[in-house]
Amino acid sequence: MVSLALQESLEALTPAERVAVIDFLQRSLVARDTGLTEAEKALVRQRDAELEADPSLGLTWAELDARLQSIWG
Repeated sequence: MVSLALQESLEALTPAERVAVIDFLQRSLVARDTGLTEAEKALVRQRDAELEADPSLGLTWAELDARLQSIWG
């Protein structure tokens, strides 16, 4: 559960600041044990391999950022 104070703080951020928070949260999770099951880890590895084989399946960070900026301004 996210505290009301944190929710209010996040809502006050600009779209670009929210994207920065998302990036920070993702990086912080990578540094920790995510608690994924072995099956979930296998699925992540499989999808990563699929993306490596066909990069058109995904977006670069720059492409994602540009899309988010076009949506949120």
